[in-house]
Amino acid sequence: MTMIGFFTGARSETIRTLRLSSLENTQEDPTTPGIRRLQVGPRTGVKTKFNVQGFLLFPSQLLGELTRYAYSVRRLTRQSQASEGDRTLLFLTIRGNAYLEASFTKLISYLRSQLMAADLTQFKEFKFHQTRATFGTQLMRMAMNALTNQVDAIVFVRDAMLHKDESTTWRYIRFIEKEPIKEALSDEFFNLFTGKTDTSDAMTLIDKVTYDGNT
Repeated sequence: MTMIGFFTGARSETIRTLRLSSLENTQEDPTTPGIRRLQVGPRTGVKTKFNVQGFLLFPSQLLGELTRYAYSVRRLTRQSQASEGDRTLLFLTIRGNAYLEASFTKLISYLRSQLMAADLTQFKEFKFHQTRATFGTQLMRMAMNALTNQVDAIVFVRDAMLHKDESTTWRYIRFIEKEPIKEALSDEFFNLFTGKTDTSDAMTLIDKVTYDGNT
């Protein structure tokens, strides 16, 4: 679930309400090879902040991993215990319940403790929302490199992050201008995002680029 945050920028409420149909109805992004668009918001069963309707950008490799998980014995066992309304949720607790904010926060706390136990002390203060801030910052860096018009870059990131208005998106511009990130790091993120880099390198990259934000 954490990896979805790092590579789509999705909020926890969106990840917690992803459905099997969400994975089955993705569309290929015509502008970016290796990326598929997953619809969220009203009428999709997937919650978004302010009920914003839009698409999340999903790396095809990540989507493939989620599809395999969706029909794994582990998830199907949880689905067998779920109520009728929750059975189509992608993520269920070990007792077959939907993840609420409290149970999701507990899961992140457990992840943080496991990382600390593995001597990954850089994750001592890790909070899930940092995954969204990391994604937004790197996506803005990519957009500004690829698009000559800054307005186009802002619109692209606004839509990908499902921001209600552009004032929130501008924060990523200001962060990049204030705290320049090495060009090579942006390239590394792009390669991982588009599947050109093996996902086993993900944690190394996350360690390098994570920063705290409030968007």
